[in-house]
Amino acid sequence: MTEETLYEKLGGWAAVAAVVDIFYDRLLADPRLAQVFDGIDMNRLKNHQVIFVSAATGGPEPKQPFDLVAAHRPLNITDEQFDLVAGHLVASLRVAAVEQPLIDEVMAAVAPLRPQIVSAFPAVAG
Repeated sequence: MTEETLYEKLGGWAAVAAVVDIFYDRLLADPRLAQVFDGIDMNRLKNHQVIFVSAATGGPEPKQPFDLVAAHRPLNITDEQFDLVAGHLVASLRVAAVEQPLIDEVMAAVAPLRPQIVSAFPAVAG
């Protein structure tokens, strides 16, 4: 008997899609982050995010691998923005009634992605 993947523990595709909807509603409502999504096709982005999160948590693999660096570099994401987004992810998982141990597993999978997502660095005071 095999152990359930995190994807299965979260409830599979429909549950991941529900969390992604909550997540992007929160991001778009946050004035510190909303401008990052100006001009972005949100339906396409949400679909990509569901595919990505599903694969990252042990679900079905995408047909084509994601290049996180190429996708995020033009957005000039800062460490502060990454932290804000991570906070919204935690809150979204809580709204979806995900238990804390599973939230911790999701965040452990997301945290190592910081170097691939953050591309803007604070100015050095001189």
